[in-house]
Amino acid sequence: MNISRTRNDSVTDVSYHIKSNPVPTIKTIKDLGVTVENNLKFSSHINNIITRASARANLIHKCFVSKEVSLLCRAFTVYIVKKLNSLKHLVRTTLAESHN
Repeated sequence: MNISRTRNDSVTDVSYHIKSNPVPTIKTIKDLGVTVENNLKFSSHINNIITRASARANLIHKCFVSKEVSLLCRAFTVYIVKKLNSLKHLVRTTLAESHN
């Protein structure tokens, strides 16, 4: 992965070689559970977590036989809100960068 912080967030075409074998260039990498793009953005990581949270919400809605609101709210809090809370700082940082 080539990392660049240029004004237009584009990465120049640079190729690396190890013993004359080209090293493949990738656009994203997952490290310690966080997906980072080659322009140092976290959009794909944020979208992935939101997609999984939405899928979990749909499963809660479809799988619970009881439609008792307090039970559904508790399931939502346990299975979804905790997952989304981990995104707060990342989303805040990403939004701040996009406005600059």
